[in-house]
Amino acid sequence: MSFLRRLFYLALATASIGLSFYIIELLLTDLGAIQLLGIRQHGVLYTGLILSWFGCLVTWYIARDIAMGATMTHVLSDDEWPSLVAHLAKRAGLSEVPQLGVYQNAGCNAFVVGRRKRGMLLALSQGLVDLGPGPAADLIIAHQLARIEQGDVVTQQLLQGFIAIFTLFPTRMLATFLGTSLRTGEDDTPTDGMEGFLVPLLEMLLTPYASLLLRFYARGAEARCDQSACAILGLPQVVSGFTALVNAPVAQPYREIFVQPLKFSGEAKSVMGLLLYHLPLAQRLTVLGQRNSAKV
Repeated sequence: MSFLRRLFYLALATASIGLSFYIIELLLTDLGAIQLLGIRQHGVLYTGLILSWFGCLVTWYIARDIAMGATMTHVLSDDEWPSLVAHLAKRAGLSEVPQLGVYQNAGCNAFVVGRRKRGMLLALSQGLVDLGPGPAADLIIAHQLARIEQGDVVTQQLLQGFIAIFTLFPTRMLATFLGTSLRTGEDDTPTDGMEGFLVPLLEMLLTPYASLLLRFYARGAEARCDQSACAILGLPQVVSGFTALVNAPVAQPYREIFVQPLKFSGEAKSVMGLLLYHLPLAQRLTVLGQRNSAKV
Protein backbone atom coordinates (compact mmCIF):
# COMPACT_ATOMS: atom_id res chain seq x y z
CA MET A 1 0.00 0.00 0.00
CA SER A 2 2.78 2.45 0.90
CA PHE A 3 4.55 1.70 -2.40
CA LEU A 4 1.40 2.40 -4.45
CA ARG A 5 0.80 5.59 -2.46
CA ARG A 6 4.39 6.64 -3.17
CA LEU A 7 4.00 6.08 -6.92
CA PHE A 8 0.73 8.02 -6.92
CA TYR A 9 2.23 11.04 -5.15
CA LEU A 10 5.37 10.99 -7.30
CA ALA A 11 3.15 11.07 -10.37
CA LEU A 12 1.20 13.98 -8.89
CA ALA A 13 4.44 15.79 -8.04
CA THR A 14 5.70 15.33 -11.61
CA ALA A 15 2.43 16.70 -12.99
CA SER A 16 2.56 19.62 -10.54
CA ILE A 17 6.09 20.57 -11.57
CA GLY A 18 5.15 20.18 -15.23
CA LEU A 19 2.15 22.49 -14.82
CA SER A 20 4.25 25.11 -13.00
CA PHE A 21 6.96 25.19 -15.67
CA TYR A 22 4.43 25.09 -18.50
CA ILE A 23 2.89 28.26 -17.06
CA ILE A 24 6.34 29.79 -16.62
CA GLU A 25 7.13 29.00 -20.27
CA LEU A 26 3.88 30.62 -21.41
CA LEU A 27 4.72 33.76 -19.44
CA LEU A 28 8.24 33.89 -20.84
CA THR A 29 6.85 33.42 -24.36
CA ASP A 30 4.46 36.33 -23.91
CA LEU A 31 7.36 38.46 -22.69
CA GLY A 32 9.45 37.47 -25.72
CA ALA A 33 12.17 35.91 -23.56
CA ILE A 34 11.90 32.48 -25.21
CA GLN A 35 12.56 33.90 -28.68
CA LEU A 36 15.26 36.24 -27.41
CA LEU A 37 17.19 33.42 -25.74
CA GLY A 38 16.61 30.97 -28.59
CA ILE A 39 14.98 28.33 -26.36
CA ARG A 40 13.25 25.53 -28.21
CA GLN A 41 9.55 24.83 -27.79
CA HIS A 42 8.81 23.27 -24.39
CA GLY A 43 12.49 23.61 -23.47
CA VAL A 44 11.65 25.25 -20.15
CA LEU A 45 9.09 22.55 -19.37
CA TYR A 46 11.45 19.66 -20.12
CA THR A 47 14.30 21.30 -18.21
CA GLY A 48 12.07 21.75 -15.17
CA LEU A 49 10.97 18.11 -15.26
CA ILE A 50 14.53 16.80 -15.65
CA LEU A 51 15.83 19.00 -12.82
CA SER A 52 12.94 18.02 -10.55
CA TRP A 53 13.64 14.30 -10.91
CA PHE A 54 17.35 14.92 -10.48
CA GLY A 55 16.59 16.80 -7.26
CA CYS A 56 14.19 14.07 -6.17
CA LEU A 57 16.76 11.28 -6.42
CA VAL A 58 19.72 13.29 -5.12
CA THR A 59 17.76 14.57 -2.12
CA TRP A 60 16.58 11.05 -1.27
CA TYR A 61 20.15 9.76 -1.48
CA ILE A 62 21.80 12.47 0.66
CA ALA A 63 18.84 13.43 2.89
CA ARG A 64 20.48 11.97 5.97
CA ASP A 65 23.70 13.94 5.41
CA ILE A 66 21.76 17.15 4.72
CA ALA A 67 19.65 16.77 7.85
CA MET A 68 22.52 15.84 10.16
CA GLY A 69 24.73 18.63 8.83
CA ALA A 70 22.08 21.34 9.03
CA THR A 71 20.88 20.45 12.53
CA MET A 72 24.31 19.41 13.85
CA THR A 73 22.97 16.00 14.85
CA HIS A 74 25.35 13.62 16.60
CA VAL A 75 24.91 9.99 17.63
CA LEU A 76 23.24 9.52 21.00
CA SER A 77 25.38 7.53 23.43
CA ASP A 78 22.93 7.34 26.35
CA ASP A 79 22.08 3.72 27.28
CA GLU A 80 18.59 4.62 28.48
CA TRP A 81 17.05 5.58 25.14
CA PRO A 82 18.04 2.62 22.90
CA SER A 83 16.17 0.14 25.11
CA LEU A 84 13.02 2.31 25.03
CA VAL A 85 13.20 2.75 21.26
CA ALA A 86 13.87 -0.96 20.73
CA HIS A 87 10.80 -1.82 22.82
CA LEU A 88 8.55 0.56 20.88
CA ALA A 89 10.06 -0.46 17.53
CA LYS A 90 9.09 -4.08 18.24
CA ARG A 91 5.55 -3.02 19.04
CA ALA A 92 5.47 -0.93 15.85
CA GLY A 93 6.40 -3.97 13.78
CA LEU A 94 9.88 -2.86 12.76
CA SER A 95 12.50 -5.55 12.22
CA GLU A 96 15.40 -3.14 12.79
CA VAL A 97 15.83 -0.40 15.39
CA PRO A 98 16.83 2.97 13.89
CA GLN A 99 20.08 4.63 14.87
CA LEU A 100 19.59 7.29 17.52
CA GLY A 101 20.88 10.86 17.36
CA VAL A 102 20.35 14.14 19.17
CA TYR A 103 20.17 17.67 17.73
CA GLN A 104 20.33 21.05 19.40
CA ASN A 105 16.79 22.24 20.02
CA ALA A 106 15.41 23.05 23.46
CA GLY A 107 11.88 21.95 22.53
CA CYS A 108 10.44 18.44 22.59
CA ASN A 109 10.59 17.11 19.05
CA ALA A 110 12.21 14.53 16.75
CA PHE A 111 12.69 13.77 13.07
CA VAL A 112 13.51 10.68 11.01
CA VAL A 113 15.64 10.48 7.84
CA GLY A 114 17.07 7.66 5.75
CA ARG A 115 17.04 5.99 2.34
CA ARG A 116 15.06 2.92 3.37
CA LYS A 117 13.43 1.32 6.40
CA ARG A 118 16.68 -0.36 7.35
CA GLY A 119 19.31 2.15 8.43
CA MET A 120 17.03 5.04 9.41
CA LEU A 121 18.19 7.76 11.79
CA LEU A 122 15.84 8.87 14.57
CA ALA A 123 17.08 12.23 15.88
CA LEU A 124 15.72 13.45 19.22
CA SER A 125 15.83 17.09 20.22
CA GLN A 126 18.04 18.04 23.16
CA GLY A 127 14.94 19.26 24.98
CA LEU A 128 13.31 15.83 24.69
CA VAL A 129 16.49 14.10 25.88
CA ASP A 130 16.69 16.47 28.86
CA LEU A 131 13.02 15.81 29.68
CA GLY A 132 13.70 12.08 29.78
CA PRO A 133 11.42 9.08 29.17
CA GLY A 134 7.74 9.63 29.84
CA PRO A 135 4.40 10.06 28.03
CA ALA A 136 5.71 12.84 25.76
CA ALA A 137 8.80 10.89 24.74
CA ASP A 138 6.79 7.69 24.20
CA LEU A 139 4.34 9.53 21.93
CA ILE A 140 6.98 11.27 19.85
CA ILE A 141 9.07 8.12 19.38
CA ALA A 142 6.05 5.90 18.61
CA HIS A 143 4.82 8.45 16.06
CA GLN A 144 8.19 8.62 14.32
CA LEU A 145 8.58 4.84 14.31
CA ALA A 146 5.17 4.64 12.64
CA ARG A 147 6.51 6.98 9.93
CA ILE A 148 9.25 4.47 9.23
CA GLU A 149 6.95 1.45 9.28
CA GLN A 150 4.46 3.03 6.87
CA GLY A 151 7.13 4.22 4.43
CA ASP A 152 6.24 7.90 4.79
CA VAL A 153 9.83 9.01 5.47
CA VAL A 154 11.13 7.92 2.06
CA THR A 155 8.09 9.29 0.22
CA GLN A 156 8.36 12.69 1.89
CA GLN A 157 12.07 12.94 1.11
CA LEU A 158 11.40 12.16 -2.55
CA LEU A 159 8.65 14.79 -2.68
CA GLN A 160 10.92 17.31 -0.96
CA GLY A 161 13.52 16.76 -3.68
CA PHE A 162 11.13 17.98 -6.38
CA ILE A 163 10.99 21.30 -4.56
CA ALA A 164 14.41 21.61 -2.90
CA ILE A 165 16.28 21.63 -6.23
CA PHE A 166 14.53 24.93 -7.07
CA THR A 167 14.30 26.45 -3.58
CA LEU A 168 16.53 25.29 -0.71
CA PHE A 169 19.60 24.36 -2.75
CA PRO A 170 19.74 27.68 -4.72
CA THR A 171 19.18 29.58 -1.47
CA ARG A 172 22.21 27.99 0.17
CA MET A 173 24.31 28.42 -2.96
CA LEU A 174 23.33 32.11 -3.11
CA ALA A 175 24.24 32.61 0.55
CA THR A 176 27.64 31.06 -0.04
CA PHE A 177 28.17 33.18 -3.16
CA LEU A 178 27.19 36.47 -1.53
CA GLY A 179 29.54 36.02 1.40
CA THR A 180 29.68 35.81 5.15
CA SER A 181 27.11 38.56 5.74
CA LEU A 182 24.41 36.05 4.83
CA ARG A 183 25.85 33.17 6.83
CA THR A 184 26.01 32.24 10.47
CA GLY A 185 29.03 33.26 12.47
CA GLU A 186 29.96 29.65 13.24
CA ASP A 187 29.94 28.02 9.80
CA ASP A 188 29.07 28.36 6.14
CA THR A 189 25.36 27.61 6.27
CA PRO A 190 22.90 30.46 5.62
CA THR A 191 20.92 31.94 8.46
CA ASP A 192 17.39 30.85 9.21
CA GLY A 193 16.29 34.36 8.30
CA MET A 194 17.50 34.08 4.74
CA GLU A 195 16.15 30.57 4.28
CA GLY A 196 12.86 31.56 5.87
CA PHE A 197 12.46 34.41 3.37
CA LEU A 198 13.84 33.00 0.12
CA VAL A 199 12.62 29.39 0.28
CA PRO A 200 8.89 30.27 0.59
CA LEU A 201 9.33 32.97 -2.07
CA LEU A 202 10.88 30.52 -4.54
CA GLU A 203 8.24 27.92 -3.69
CA MET A 204 5.51 30.43 -4.51
CA LEU A 205 7.16 31.46 -7.79
CA LEU A 206 8.48 28.14 -9.10
CA THR A 207 6.80 25.19 -7.38
CA PRO A 208 3.47 26.34 -5.88
CA TYR A 209 1.48 23.19 -6.69
CA ALA A 210 4.19 20.72 -5.64
CA SER A 211 4.71 22.66 -2.40
CA LEU A 212 1.02 22.39 -1.54
CA LEU A 213 1.12 18.70 -2.45
CA LEU A 214 4.03 18.10 -0.05
CA ARG A 215 2.16 19.82 2.76
CA PHE A 216 -1.00 17.84 2.01
CA TYR A 217 0.97 14.59 2.12
CA ALA A 218 2.82 15.59 5.30
CA ARG A 219 -0.40 16.31 7.15
CA GLY A 220 -1.99 13.08 5.93
CA ALA A 221 1.06 11.12 7.07
CA GLU A 222 0.92 12.91 10.40
CA ALA A 223 -2.71 11.86 10.95
CA ARG A 224 -1.95 8.24 10.00
CA CYS A 225 1.02 8.10 12.37
CA ASP A 226 -0.96 9.66 15.23
CA GLN A 227 -3.48 6.85 14.80
CA SER A 228 -0.71 4.26 14.63
CA ALA A 229 0.73 5.65 17.87
CA CYS A 230 -2.58 4.77 19.51
CA ALA A 231 -2.17 1.17 18.35
CA ILE A 232 1.39 1.09 19.73
CA LEU A 233 0.82 2.84 23.06
CA GLY A 234 -2.92 2.86 23.64
CA LEU A 235 -5.16 5.92 23.48
CA PRO A 236 -4.82 6.97 27.18
CA GLN A 237 -1.03 7.14 26.94
CA VAL A 238 -1.22 9.06 23.65
CA VAL A 239 -3.61 11.57 25.23
CA SER A 240 -1.22 11.96 28.17
CA GLY A 241 1.65 12.56 25.75
CA PHE A 242 -0.22 15.20 23.76
CA THR A 243 -1.36 16.92 26.95
CA ALA A 244 2.21 17.12 28.21
CA LEU A 245 3.44 18.51 24.86
CA VAL A 246 0.66 21.09 24.58
CA ASN A 247 1.76 22.55 27.92
CA ALA A 248 5.49 22.30 27.14
CA PRO A 249 7.46 25.39 26.06
CA VAL A 250 8.08 25.75 22.33
CA ALA A 251 11.65 26.42 21.21
CA GLN A 252 12.61 28.45 18.16
CA PRO A 253 13.77 26.12 15.35
CA TYR A 254 17.35 26.56 14.19
CA ARG A 255 18.39 25.48 10.66
CA GLU A 256 15.51 22.99 10.48
CA ILE A 257 13.83 23.98 7.20
CA PHE A 258 14.83 20.75 5.46
CA VAL A 259 13.65 18.46 8.28
CA GLN A 260 10.48 20.44 9.02
CA PRO A 261 8.14 18.03 7.17
CA LEU A 262 9.82 15.04 8.85
CA LYS A 263 9.46 16.28 12.42
CA PHE A 264 6.86 15.21 14.95
CA SER A 265 5.42 18.70 15.16
CA GLY A 266 6.11 22.20 13.94
CA GLU A 267 5.23 25.82 14.49
CA ALA A 268 1.50 26.39 14.41
CA LYS A 269 1.83 29.82 12.81
CA SER A 270 1.05 30.57 9.19
CA VAL A 271 -0.86 33.16 7.20
CA MET A 272 -2.77 30.28 5.62
CA GLY A 273 -3.46 26.89 7.20
CA LEU A 274 -2.63 25.19 3.90
CA LEU A 275 1.01 26.25 4.31
CA LEU A 276 1.46 24.25 7.51
CA TYR A 277 3.32 20.94 7.49
CA HIS A 278 1.83 20.09 10.90
CA LEU A 279 -1.48 20.81 12.58
CA PRO A 280 -1.40 22.38 16.06
CA LEU A 281 -1.00 19.77 18.80
CA ALA A 282 -4.33 20.61 20.43
CA GLN A 283 -6.13 20.20 17.11
CA ARG A 284 -4.42 16.84 16.47
CA LEU A 285 -5.52 15.63 19.89
CA THR A 286 -9.11 16.69 19.18
CA VAL A 287 -9.14 14.93 15.79
CA LEU A 288 -7.65 11.80 17.33
CA GLY A 289 -10.30 11.76 20.06
CA GLN A 290 -13.10 12.14 17.52
CA ARG A 291 -11.76 9.31 15.33
CA ASN A 292 -11.38 6.89 18.20
CA SER A 293 -14.74 7.76 19.78
CA ALA A 294 -16.41 7.09 16.42
CA LYS A 295 -14.97 3.55 16.44
CA VAL A 296 -16.42 2.76 19.84
